[in-house]
Amino acid sequence: AGTFTATPAGLVINPVTGEVDLSASATGTYTVDNTVTGNGSCAAVNATTQITITLLQDASFTYSATQYCQTEANPSPIYTTGTVGTYAATPAGLSINTVTGEINLAASTAGTYSVTNTIAAAGNCAQVTHTESVTVTAQRQADFDYASAFYCKGAGTASPVYTNNGVAGNFSATPSGLSLNTTTGAIDLAGSAAGTYDVTNTIAAAGACIADTDTFTVTITEPYTGSISYTGSFCKNETNPQNVTNTAPVGGIYAAGSGLAIDAATGAIVPSASNSGTYEVSYTLPAHDGCLDFVTTTSVAVIPESPVTIDGQCMDTNYVITASPVGNSFDPATSTFAWSGSPFTVLENPWMIRADVATNGSWTVVVTTADGCTSTAQFNNPFTKCGLQKGISPNNDGSNDDFDLTAYNVKHLTIYNRYGTEVYQYTNYTNQWKGQTNTGDALPTATYFYAIDTYDGQQITGWIYINR
Repeated sequence: AGTFTATPAGLVINPVTGEVDLSASATGTYTVDNTVTGNGSCAAVNATTQITITLLQDASFTYSATQYCQTEANPSPIYTTGTVGTYAATPAGLSINTVTGEINLAASTAGTYSVTNTIAAAGNCAQVTHTESVTVTAQRQADFDYASAFYCKGAGTASPVYTNNGVAGNFSATPSGLSLNTTTGAIDLAGSAAGTYDVTNTIAAAGACIADTDTFTVTITEPYTGSISYTGSFCKNETNPQNVTNTAPVGGIYAAGSGLAIDAATGAIVPSASNSGTYEVSYTLPAHDGCLDFVTTTSVAVIPESPVTIDGQCMDTNYVITASPVGNSFDPATSTFAWSGSPFTVLENPWMIRADVATNGSWTVVVTTADGCTSTAQFNNPFTKCGLQKGISPNNDGSNDDFDLTAYNVKHLTIYNRYGTEVYQYTNYTNQWKGQTNTGDALPTATYFYAIDTYDGQQITGWIYINR
C-alpha cells in the first residue's frame, strides 16, 4: 500500500489503507490512485482504478388511509424518502396502476390487499421493496322500489325491487300501521292498515363507506265491500220502477241478462217492461288504487202475469159468477179472491159467487196469487132469471136454505100444503121463506105448492119440496 487518493472529490477514502467509506461518500464514479514513493534506486510507482458509488434506493411509501370505499376518489402513493418503483398487489382483485401505484377503487373488488413497491437492483445495490396494507370496502346502495305505489289491502305480499345495485338494509315505515318486515322489506298487505306510508331502507356505514338511505312512498287501499238486494220477486204487471238496496260505494254500473229492464246507473228495474224469469243482477265498481274490480251480485225474479176471466151461468135457480185463470196462469186453490160490486154471496169455493140481484149487475174480482201478484177482472151481466127451485133444505149450511125468488120481482107469494091449506104468505117477497109457517114454526118434510104474483102481472104456480 502506498498513498491512496481519489478524484473527483466526494469519495471518502482512507489514504493509508485505501478503505472507502461508502455511506459517507457521494454517489458517482471516481478514479482512485495508489502511489508508492521511491526508495533508494527504486523509482515511485503508481496504480489507478475506477470505483462507482451507487445510491441505495428507498421503496417506502404510504397511502392517505388504510381503508377506502369504492365510491371515493382514487388514492395514489405518498413518498417521504422513497421513490416509485413497480407496484403490484395480492391477492388478485385490486385494480392498481403498476407504474404510478394509483388504485382504481371503483374497479376494485372489495377486500384487503398487500400493495408492494419494488425497486429493481441497480449497480451493486440489491432490489428493495416496501409493502402497505389497503382495504377496499364496497359501498352498499339502499336504492329500491316496489312494483307499484298502490296496493289493495289483503292482496298478499309486496316485496321491494332493488335498483342501482341496491341491497336490503334495515327497513322502517312512517306513520305506524304498515306491517313491514324490517329485514326483507316485504309488506304484509292483509296485516296493514289502509293509508299512505314512507318506507325507508337504511344501509349502515361500513368500513370507509358512509351510510345510505332510500325512501319509497306506498299507499294501502281498503277494498270496496257491500252488497245489493231487491225486496223480493216482482209481478210483471208492476209498472213502477223497483229500486235496489245497495250498501257498496256509489258510482258503479248495474247489469243483468237480456230481458230485464234495468237502469245501469241506479239499478232500478221495471217489471212490466221485462220478460218473465229469474235474473242475476251484478253491480261493478272499477279497479282503484291497487284494488281489482269490485263485483257483487243478487238474484231477482219477474213473475209472469196471472190474468183472470169472469163468466156467469145459471146453476139450478141461482146465477153463479166464476173467476177462472187464463191459460192456467195461477192456481185458484192457493189464491185469494176479493169480490166487490152488486149484491152477491160468496159460495163454498171463493172464486164463485151467487148474484143476489133482481136487476142488471156488475161485479169486480181482485185475485192475489201465492206469489203476491194481483190481477183484476170485471163482469157486467144483464138481469137473468134462472129456473125456479124444486126444493129447499133449510139446515143453515148456506146452500139452498131458502126459496130464492130475488130475480122474479115478486109482489106476493103464497105457500099451500098438499091439502090446499095456506101455510105461508109474504108480500114483496125475495127469499124470506125457509120452510116455516106464518107463525115461524118449521114445516115438516113434504111437498108444498106455491102461487106467485109478480109486479109485471105474471102468475106462476108450481110445487117445491122441503127436505129436512
